[in-house]
Amino acid sequence: MKSFLLIFLLAFSFNLSAQYNNPYRLTFDGSNYFITNKGNGSVSKLDSTFTHSTVITGLHSPNDIFFGSIAGNSALMILDSNIIKLFSPTTYASLLNVPVTGAIEAHDGVYNPNNSNEFFISDRAGNKIIKGVVGSAPFYPITFSTLVSNITKPAGMIFNDQGKLIVVSDTTDSKIYEINISTGAKTTLLSTTLDNFNDIAQDNEGNYYVTCWGNNNLYRYNNSFGSQYVVTTFNNPSGLYSNLNYDYLGIACYSCQKIEFKFYHLFSPLNDVTTCVADSFFADFTPTYKGIGTYNSNNKFEVEMSDSNGTFNNPISIGSYSDSIRPNYVKAAVPAGSYASTGYKYRLKSTSPEHYSYFEKELNILPQPNANIHEGDTAYACIGINRTFSVPHDSNYVYAWFPPVGMQTNGPGEFLFTYTSTDSIYPYAFKVVDTSTGCKSLDFFNIRVKATAEITNLQDSLNLCSGDSIQIGGDDLPYMYTWQGSNSLDNISSSNPIFYGTSSTDIYVSFSDSSQTCSGADTVHIEVANLGIRDQLNNSFTMCVGDTISVGIDSLDYQYSWYGSSALSSFSDANPYFYGSMSTQLEVIYSDSSSICTEEDTININIIQLPLLNNWSDSFQVCKNDTIQIGVPGDTIYTYAWDTSYLLSDTSISNPLFYGTTDSFHTLNLTVSDSSNLCSDTKTTVAYVIPQASKPTLIEGLGWIYLAADYGGSYKWNYFDYNENKDTFVVTDTNALDITTFHFTNAISVEITDSNGCVVESDVYNLIREGVDELSINLKVLPNPSNGSFLIKTEIPMQNLKIVNLQGKIIIHEKLSNFFTFKVKESHLSSGSYIVEITTDLGIVRKRILIN
Repeated sequence: MKSFLLIFLLAFSFNLSAQYNNPYRLTFDGSNYFITNKGNGSVSKLDSTFTHSTVITGLHSPNDIFFGSIAGNSALMILDSNIIKLFSPTTYASLLNVPVTGAIEAHDGVYNPNNSNEFFISDRAGNKIIKGVVGSAPFYPITFSTLVSNITKPAGMIFNDQGKLIVVSDTTDSKIYEINISTGAKTTLLSTTLDNFNDIAQDNEGNYYVTCWGNNNLYRYNNSFGSQYVVTTFNNPSGLYSNLNYDYLGIACYSCQKIEFKFYHLFSPLNDVTTCVADSFFADFTPTYKGIGTYNSNNKFEVEMSDSNGTFNNPISIGSYSDSIRPNYVKAAVPAGSYASTGYKYRLKSTSPEHYSYFEKELNILPQPNANIHEGDTAYACIGINRTFSVPHDSNYVYAWFPPVGMQTNGPGEFLFTYTSTDSIYPYAFKVVDTSTGCKSLDFFNIRVKATAEITNLQDSLNLCSGDSIQIGGDDLPYMYTWQGSNSLDNISSSNPIFYGTSSTDIYVSFSDSSQTCSGADTVHIEVANLGIRDQLNNSFTMCVGDTISVGIDSLDYQYSWYGSSALSSFSDANPYFYGSMSTQLEVIYSDSSSICTEEDTININIIQLPLLNNWSDSFQVCKNDTIQIGVPGDTIYTYAWDTSYLLSDTSISNPLFYGTTDSFHTLNLTVSDSSNLCSDTKTTVAYVIPQASKPTLIEGLGWIYLAADYGGSYKWNYFDYNENKDTFVVTDTNALDITTFHFTNAISVEITDSNGCVVESDVYNLIREGVDELSINLKVLPNPSNGSFLIKTEIPMQNLKIVNLQGKIIIHEKLSNFFTFKVKESHLSSGSYIVEITTDLGIVRKRILIN
């Protein structure tokens, strides 16, 4: 459709006045245009071939026409006499009439592009914008409300590329507003001295287009409503429709009874072009093809060339001009190369926005004549010998040399260079013109005249490392070569053969030009050096962790660099020591004293880990005369050897018993060996033998058994009841044992455990006691515990009273005469435990009391 539209627009003015009656607004459904005619109350249709027909009649004075959606169905909506009249977009049958509540002059309508159930209507006479909302199923009721009421004569409306509602005013000194569709807030975007704006549209570049009835102009503004520009003039221009897909603007002319379409971007090449390869030409723009839109600041106008079939699948840019204003021409040139005789076309293009010319023109490419008279930048000649140059000849070719001296024509397309008397360089340009086409071609090169043939940059001597290769020739000159002196050459007739020999030698070369007029000979000495270290190195070592090994060879007069580990005694010695603990690969680079020959090699070092003993303890302690198991559980694959035998149960296992028979400390060493790889490790532990404490002594007194001294530690009292023939154990933190309750013969001892955990036991103390009938005496001490004063009561008369502390010291001693009670008033008794000892006719009775 685009091409058809262009041809239609270019072929006709599209001024079909007889078919319209005051056309006012237009819309587009993707294929057809629909136009309201206020003069006769009808709607016109332009189909995809721009054929006109009248599809709706009987309207009163239709204003705007636009597409909307009601109940999920598309409808053609026409504002006519404050009524929205809905028609089928295919059959054009009337569907529904919806009065616009509160409208005085419903003028323009537009749907919200972000909400298909919401539209807006400008009420020109009511000075307001009305909001319409389509309700939900099943009836889809349409309700109206005033969005903004303080806008004078609103007319045309659009939602711009930012989704903002833009409205123009049909007033004196017209304005353009932005309306907030959520709040109804009004923002003035443009104030003018122009009268009666009617409608507004926007193109892809953001430019706005506004029709003005006050002066009959169509204006263009940039996206911020600056840079006002008169596009064209009509007699009452009214409705606008911007077809962004096809890049043109539809304009309804109310009084001139026509619909006109103007392209935003329109350009085309003017003429077919015939040009020579690599020769420039001007691609002219057709002057009358100009669009009404703008180009961006980064835009370029380009000339593109097709392939030989005239298609632009992979076009070639052959010229460009950077500007935002369309130029009159662009300079272009077909690139050098070979081309088919026919079939090429060219077109014009803008890059921002991207558009192509609607027409393409023929591009006839004429071939260049062959001027390649010499390959390369320099030709060589010998003194005293003329040299011939030639090109394929054509009867239409004309030849010229610059400068013209020193060259003679020797025949068609053949020339003789005669400036050979001195050793010098002569620059030349050779031009060929094809008189049948006017195309020309140039070749530039130098002619070097030399006294004798010689190989430039040939070295007198070369150094080579054994195993390497080297090119031994010089510059690639157009000579014939013969190399002699060695069979280790890859090509004896090359200008630069490769030598790969292993011994030093002299190489001879003879050479001449193609005419064998200029000739020469030379010699190259090749010195081959052989380091020979690689064969002497051991490439693999195995060692145990903690060992040291030399990894190189005996020192030679070379330079060495070792890499791969920091655990080397030197990084530049011939034979450094490696003392690492992890397997690694070492790299050594070595060169002779001149650093000409360099070789490298690698050495793999496998580190075997030492036998592993988990949870090894570096020290332990044992009480004298005790036994303890030392070391750790071992592995059967290892062998073990302790260096001390008289203190251990077995010196060939990993965890023998240690006998603490002597005081002091002992250093013990265990050697663990792995028979599979001969790696061994020695572990050391220190045994601290704790001396045995002195044996405690027991003494008896006042119904207690006491320790003769403070031995420290904790106590465990033991006694054997001979009467019941059993052991009894009493553990107490004190150093005395109350024996007043013992009525029978007992064997008593005490175990003392010191802070190191060592235990010493006293000798057995045999306690023999006479029984006393305590029940008949019935000794009572009240209260107990006491704060210092307490009462002593018995049922047998008391003869004597003693109060003794736990150290055996008598604190109170009273002689009594048949007392059954006695009150102690000794408030000065310090806190602690005391023994109350009563003497009666039946014997002695004791009881403990606690003073707080």
